[in-house]
Amino acid sequence: MSDAKVAVITAGGGGMGAAVARELHQCGYEVALMSRSEAAEELALELGGLGVRGSVTDAQALEALVSQTLDRYGRIDAVGNHTLALQRVLRGLGFESEIFSMFRHPDLMTNTHSVDHLPPDADAVIYQLSIGSPVADRWARHPGKKIANYHNITPISLVGKWDGLLAAEVQLGRDQMARYANVCDHAICDSDFNKAELDALGYPSTETVPVLFDISNAKADKGTLTRLLRNRRGTQVLFVGRIAPNKAHHDLVAAVRTLRDVHGDEAHLHIVGTDGPPGYRRVVDTIVSHAGMRDHVTFHGSITQEELVAHYQA
Repeated sequence: MSDAKVAVITAGGGGMGAAVARELHQCGYEVALMSRSEAAEELALELGGLGVRGSVTDAQALEALVSQTLDRYGRIDAVGNHTLALQRVLRGLGFESEIFSMFRHPDLMTNTHSVDHLPPDADAVIYQLSIGSPVADRWARHPGKKIANYHNITPISLVGKWDGLLAAEVQLGRDQMARYANVCDHAICDSDFNKAELDALGYPSTETVPVLFDISNAKADKGTLTRLLRNRRGTQVLFVGRIAPNKAHHDLVAAVRTLRDVHGDEAHLHIVGTDGPPGYRRVVDTIVSHAGMRDHVTFHGSITQEELVAHYQA
């Protein structure tokens, strides 16, 4: 399994897609490319990446792209821990619950199903609404009760200048979110902020329920916990999430520096999460350097659940 960052780029054989692939490769990403012609395969050979021939309008081709990417690099999360925890809750209450997804991690193949096999007679369908996806339109057309689990979709203004491909996905997601108000029977929102967004769009029934996290299986990595406790000085600020402009890591750096300069606190910022747009990561690195915070900000990257629990406990 590779520890490198991995980017999947459709229409990656030429034009903007190829330019993005080259830029990400220069920034240290492994790239997986797809195009209708052999161009993606040729560029992937040049960049040492993965090339697949296919179209974004073909669900089987998309699933093949992600499956091959997972086989090669072992990255990309297709079903979140929240979805799995929700399934355990529903089954514990006596309901039948299955997970259907367009892209599935190899480790979850026996526990999940392709969205093509979503049964039309299901009593209720819960959709994890967090970005634009063709799966959302299938959910909207399903005859059963439709429940949305809304995890927030970033406004395009916060990502557009950093990542054009992501901007297209979030714009589709926000367009879908607005259209679904009239077909959604109930929406679960993981924050009051998200609830207010759906209320403003006219969703008839909404409720705030925090993201599910199963603490019964939460065990700390002892080595990580020992190291964190040994090095602890002053306030420890932990942020968990992808390094992206909408997360405002630049403000976190400024806040921790204020703690140190104004209050004399030996504060340290721990950032756990993978890189988002390469341009933004470079900006954050520059801010850290200019603020004299190199010794007071640690980027931990992607870590295991046991390591994450250790960070929370420390």
